[in-house]
Formats: sequence, C-alpha cells, structure tokens
Amino acid sequence: MRISAVNMFSNVYQHKNVSNNRNNQRGSFVQKPICDSVYFGSSYEDEQMKILQNRITTLVQPYLTENKGDYLKLGRMCYDMQEKSKVYQEREQSMFYKDCDARKDDKIANAEKVLEPFEKYYTNIRTFDRTSDMMKNSPFATQEIRDYIENNKEKMIANEKEFQKFNATTVEVANLEESMSNDLYMLRQTNFEEAKGLQDKEFDAKFRIMISPCRDALEIVKGFDELKKDYDKLLLYDLDKRIGKLSERIDDFKEDIKTHKDAPQDIKNCLRENKKYYSTTKSVEEINKSYDEIEKKMDETISQYADKIDDCVKSSDTSNIDFDVINTTLQDQEEINNRLNDLIQQEKVKYYEQSYKKFQDENGGTYWQKF
Repeated sequence: MRISAVNMFSNVYQHKNVSNNRNNQRGSFVQKPICDSVYFGSSYEDEQMKILQNRITTLVQPYLTENKGDYLKLGRMCYDMQEKSKVYQEREQSMFYKDCDARKDDKIANAEKVLEPFEKYYTNIRTFDRTSDMMKNSPFATQEIRDYIENNKEKMIANEKEFQKFNATTVEVANLEESMSNDLYMLRQTNFEEAKGLQDKEFDAKFRIMISPCRDALEIVKGFDELKKDYDKLLLYDLDKRIGKLSERIDDFKEDIKTHKDAPQDIKNCLRENKKYYSTTKSVEEINKSYDEIEKKMDETISQYADKIDDCVKSSDTSNIDFDVINTTLQDQEEINNRLNDLIQQEKVKYYEQSYKKFQDENGGTYWQKF
C-alpha cells in the first residue's frame, strides 16, 4: 500500500529513522542471497523490493546459470585477443616508421644531396611548364605574362646536357631505392596476415559479447546487491528512483533475451571455432620476439642498400661536370619561376579589384551601404 501524500513529504527526510525501526526486518534481507525468501515489512518500497527479487530469481538468475560460464570464457579469450592485437598494432606501426625513415640513413641522405641538382633542375622545369599550361586559358594571363613565358622557355631548359651527366647515377640510385622499398615492404608483410587474422577474431568475439544479454543480467544482479546494501541509508525519493530504474532494466532484459535469443548459441559457436586458440596463437613474448627479428632484418636491408647507393655515387665520374654552370642555371630557373609567380599574383589582385568595382557600379554601392 502506498504512503499517503502527507506522510510522503515527511518521509523524504525521515526515511532513515523510520528504517531504523525495521532494521531487524531489512537487516536480515541485506545479508541473504538473491534466491532466499525474505520478509520485507509492509511499505510500498518493501513490496517493490520483493517484486524485484522475485523477477531476478525467476528470470535473470536462470539465464545466468545457463549462459554465464560461456560468456565469461569468451570474455577472457577476447581480452587476450585484445592485448595481443595491441602488440601487433604497435609493432606494425614501428615497422612502418622504420620503412618511412629508411632514406634518412646518412649514406642514402648524402647520395640524394649529391644528386639533388639533377632533381631540382627537372622539378623547376615541370613547375614552369605547369604554370604555362594554366595561363593558356586563364583570365589572369595578360600579354605581359604570355610574353614573359615565351621569352624564357629556352632559358628554362638551358644547359640540359650538363645536368644529364648525372643521369646514369641518378637512375641507378633510384632503382636501388625502389628495390630497397620493395624488400622492406615484403619484410613488413611477414606477420601481416597473422595480425589481421587475430584482429578479425577479436572483432567477432567482441560483437558476440556485446549483443549478449548476459552483460545486462550481471549488471542487474550487481545493481540489486548494491541496492540491498544501501536500502536503509537512502532517502525515500532516491530509493524509489533506484527501484524504478532497476525495474526498467529488468524489463529491457526481458525483451533482449527475445531479440537476441540466438546469442547463447552464437557464443558457443565462437568458442567452438576458437577451441585451439591458446595452443595456436603466439604469446605476447613470442610476438615481440618475432618482430624483433623482422626489424633486425629491416635494419640489415637498409644498411646493405645504403652501402650500394654510397658506392654508386662515389664511383660516378663527376670530374667533367661544371658545377659553376649547374649552380648558375638553377639560380636562373628559380628567378624565372619566382618572377612569373609575382606577375600572376599582381594580375590576380588587379582582376579581383576590378571585379569588385564593377559589382559596386552595377549595384549602386556596396551591399551594406544600401541599408
């Protein structure tokens, strides 16, 4: 029977004192397991607690008794998968960075620096050609810009023969770097399928655990145990609120076991599919040892190719290369590209200023001046 409205206001502040008068009744309830039958007294809250206990005993507990073992077993396996997947992910990332940093090796970096003028020469030409193509149909292309492009075409490709003396060495170094990248990539693939396979298993196990009603069932039982412990300490409002929430959770659980009626069998299937998981999966120590060996091979590969590239550059004949001509040509190219870019930027500013002025003239002033 519900407490009257007059007494309800009073009980919000006096629930603790009222409860102390029934400690013998409720104290015995707190210490007993879910399935025990206990006397609660006659208050509305006592009756609701009895209903909760009955629903848990008849609905939640039987489900846990039947399925909790498999659920926890798969949970432990999933946790093991997760921890090992983290190791795979970290070590795969480490190898990726090692691959990316391969060209930072001192010998390789030095070789690229020696061959940099050759690369820079053709990069400057490509920049000029790309800008020239853009100006063919651009509204910014004035006659001055077109003339400037035409007058400097020959100058941009001047002294190409001098730069082509780098060609043979550059091609050989590029081929060696490509071979190094391919070899490093193949080493990185050593454990890739193994890591991906474990990640797929982890995802599958997590999904089956996530949709299982067992998780909610365990939280309901835990919530009810906590409510029993706090029962005599709570204000009436808070007590009713927690009883209501727990009742709603049981309602949801009842629907979940219908919606996910196949969840227990799915977990059994997953356990059966992975019955040899622990005997066929590497331990964390074995995973790290495997990656240590792979990274050692990667270091050796980088070192071997660095020596080949260094020998290639050192053995190339640069005695017939006029580096004064090289430096002057590169400087001229950069000046041409910079000047062309400046001319285009200046024309862009003029173009937008004229467009804005035209808009003002056609619309009788700026937009804000009309208001």
